[in-house]
Amino acid sequence: NYPNPFNGRTTINYSLRTADELSFQLYNTLGEQIFFEDLGLVQGGIHQYLFDSSNIGNFFLPSGIYFYVFTTSSKRETRKLVLLN
Repeated sequence: NYPNPFNGRTTINYSLRTADELSFQLYNTLGEQIFFEDLGLVQGGIHQYLFDSSNIGNFFLPSGIYFYVFTTSSKRETRKLVLLN
């Protein structure tokens, strides 16, 4: 993702070989899921996901290290991101 560390918003690039159901999850360092979005059926190819830390519910997301996960029907990919408020 870029930028990383980020403040507020970051763009995450990802690719799929073929069309598949896709979801995005965000976890804190305790392994607690703090955000989930079902992205539905996504076509194969290169894509971008814009993550906005101010749009994850009714609470403030503090500065820290987080892990995001893209999940398809056959694969999970995990990466780290750092939020600096």
